[in-house]
Amino acid sequence: MSRAAALGLEASEREYRTMITDREFTDLWTDTVGPLRSYALWLSRDPRVVDDLVQQAALQAWEARHTLRSGGSARAWLFVILRNCNHSRLRRGQFEIEDPNGTLAENVAVYPCYQAERDLAYVRCAMEDLPDKQRRALNNVVFGRYRNFGSLTQIWERALA
Repeated sequence: MSRAAALGLEASEREYRTMITDREFTDLWTDTVGPLRSYALWLSRDPRVVDDLVQQAALQAWEARHTLRSGGSARAWLFVILRNCNHSRLRRGQFEIEDPNGTLAENVAVYPCYQAERDLAYVRCAMEDLPDKQRRALNNVVFGRYRNFGSLTQIWERALA
């Protein structure tokens, strides 16, 4: 084994030994959840959002718990995650409008047929710009109107053989 590989192995073993265990993380979370809820209320100023923020922070922290090292500032790390969850919530909220009855959506909605009609009009204009010979050939290909398609494929197969 080379010296670099041995050093890499030692570093990964050292990292593994210093990683926080699931039990330590659970203990840390239970000790910190009260202050996190208070901080979430202070950040959001909305009691209805507090539980969602804390749950989102818990989920993200649990998924990234393997990056924590024992002896580090894990409590501060949890508060940073909670703050970032609040920032994400606020960013999403900039583009959302409350519409409980759906009246705004009914007036603003663009129906799916609009896209198809627009695409069809674009194709129609492009087809009109083509010379007659090319337009007829394209119509034959698109709509499958080759009367002797079978004989053409047989000729092509013989040419390849």
